[in-house]
Amino acid sequence: RFTDLNQVVQTRPDGSQFAVIRFRIRDMAGNVTDVSLTLSVDPRAPRQNDIGYVDLPGRPVSATLLVLLQLED
Repeated sequence: RFTDLNQVVQTRPDGSQFAVIRFRIRDMAGNVTDVSLTLSVDPRAPRQNDIGYVDLPGRPVSATLLVLLQLED
């Protein structure tokens, strides 16, 4: 989960723009990997607000999942 994506947009020598997002991934064994993603910015791309924020209907949780999560005997 990213809590702050106010990244500085930089410009390449050819005039194209990009932003670098850096974050750290840690697995359950304690191994750590640093990740750096360079994302190209296209000022001509159309903006799409709130994509991915869809209220989906609730779904029943399976008995198997409840047992695995130890929420039910």
